[in-house]
Amino acid sequence: MSKTIRLLTIHEAADLACCAPQTIRRAVRNGRLRAARAGTRGEFRFLERWIDEWLLDQLMPEDHAIDVAIDAGPRERDGGTGWEVRHGHWI
Repeated sequence: MSKTIRLLTIHEAADLACCAPQTIRRAVRNGRLRAARAGTRGEFRFLERWIDEWLLDQLMPEDHAIDVAIDAGPRERDGGTGWEVRHGHWI
């Protein structure tokens, strides 16, 4: 039983990722998104799996640590709201 592999065009990849085709081109040019060249004009083609992997990398890049805070209750220094600013984000 043969399995058909479907390669997406740049517009199909952009639709799948809910972004503009230029965003896809930029990611390929910067080496963040895998692409194959197809046809006589060498147009980019993508596996759906490559788009999914790229999107996941955008959500949680490996080179960035995630700050996790455990809220132990209201703090005196913030007026008792239980929130504080750490690394530019309210936590």
